[in-house]
Amino acid sequence: MSAFDEWKKFDVASSSAHLWVFKKSTTDSQFRAWYVQTDQEVQALFKKLVIEQIASTTEQIVYGHLAQNNEASCLIHEIPDNANTKKLIAVLEKPEQANMAEKASQLQGAFGYCVKFKLNGEILYAIKKTSVSWKPKTRKSLANLVFKEKILSAEEEEVFSFASKFDFFIYKNSALIASKKSYETSVSEKTVYAQSFSQLSASPGFASLFTSVGPLTAYIGGNAMHLRRMAAVEQKGLFNDPNFLKKLRQVNASRKWGINFASNGKIVPCSNTARLIISVLLDHRLMSEITSITYDVPDATQVA
Repeated sequence: MSAFDEWKKFDVASSSAHLWVFKKSTTDSQFRAWYVQTDQEVQALFKKLVIEQIASTTEQIVYGHLAQNNEASCLIHEIPDNANTKKLIAVLEKPEQANMAEKASQLQGAFGYCVKFKLNGEILYAIKKTSVSWKPKTRKSLANLVFKEKILSAEEEEVFSFASKFDFFIYKNSALIASKKSYETSVSEKTVYAQSFSQLSASPGFASLFTSVGPLTAYIGGNAMHLRRMAAVEQKGLFNDPNFLKKLRQVNASRKWGINFASNGKIVPCSNTARLIISVLLDHRLMSEITSITYDVPDATQVA
C-alpha cells in the first residue's frame, strides 16, 4: 500500500489527539515544543477537521523543487534522514506529561502547532504554521480556544485561534503537504536551497558556463522561488552535457532568444536575460509542435 493510501486509511476517529506547540530554536535540535492539555470537545474538533481534510484530498503529486498542488491534492515525498523535518518530529514525539505547557506565554508567539493522533503504536502528525503574531482573532473558519489552568478548552472567551486546515502531515516516513510554502518555511528548506545554490555557483562545472556568475547570483538573491529553480537545475544537471553550450548557442541564434555569448563561447548573463537562462537550464523553454509557439513553462513532466 502506498504512503498516500495508508494516510487516507488512518483511523483518526479512533485515535487519541494530543496538541503540541513549537518554536524555532538556535540549538542543535532547532526546535522547542510543549504539550498542551485539551478537553474532549477540543480533541473532537481537531479530529473532525483532519478527517474532513483527508477526505477532501483525492490526489497525490510527487514533491519536487517546482511541483505545486491544488486544493484537492497534496505533495508527497519520503523524508530524507538529514532533513530538518526529522528534527521537528524528534521534539514532537517526546512524552506528553514530561513536556507540558504550564503558562500561556509558552503558547504565545509559537511558530506552529501540531496535533498528534496516536493509534495502536502509530502516530499521525498534523502540523500548521501560525501567523507571524499568534494573537486572538475572530474568523469564521477558526476554532476559538482558551488556555486556563494548564488546559486548552473550547469556551466563549477568545484567546487562541486555530485554522480549519493543516499545512502538512507526517505519517511513518512520509510528508503529505497541503501548503508547500508553509512546509518549507517550517522546516527551513529555503536555507537549504540557499546553501545549495551557493555551492552550485562555486562549482567549476557550473561556473565555467558563464563569463561571470555574478549577475545570475544577483538576480536570484534570496528569492525562494528562484532558489528552488536553481535546486532543480542542479538536480537535472543538463549543463553537465559537454555539448550543452554548443547546442544552446545554435538554438539561441536560430530562435533569436537574445542570450549573449562571449567570443570564447561562454554565456554573458545580465539582469535582462537571467530569467531566460534559468528556463533554459531547466529545459523549460518549450515549443508546441501544433502551433510552433514557444512557451516558458513553470514545470514539465516528460511523457515520452
